[in-house]
Amino acid sequence: MRTDLDLKQMEQMLKEMRAVLLSRVRVNSNTSQSNAENPDSSDLAQDYFLKANHSTLRDRLEATLEQVEAALDRLKDGSYGNFTRCGEDISAARLEALPHAELCIACQNLQENNWQF
Repeated sequence: MRTDLDLKQMEQMLKEMRAVLLSRVRVNSNTSQSNAENPDSSDLAQDYFLKANHSTLRDRLEATLEQVEAALDRLKDGSYGNFTRCGEDISAARLEALPHAELCIACQNLQENNWQF
């Protein structure tokens, strides 16, 4: 287990992030309703655009929420602070900036380019 990290502080930060993300997912879900009573083509186009944006935002929020949940799980099982693919230590500075970091830059690039591990 890493000794250079304040794990209680990281856990608190992750829990706060989770609460904010859950709130934003709820707000996003509630605001994606159509308001037009008798829509014309302009209303329909705007409605479609807004729904697409809300959907994309919701997907990103949910993906980040999953990453935060996974980081909390790693805290519980003692693997927090190491990259999930290569196992190298994650710097404390990176974890403070992105407490749910999972992949180093090299592994992230491989994943984004759909390379096999």
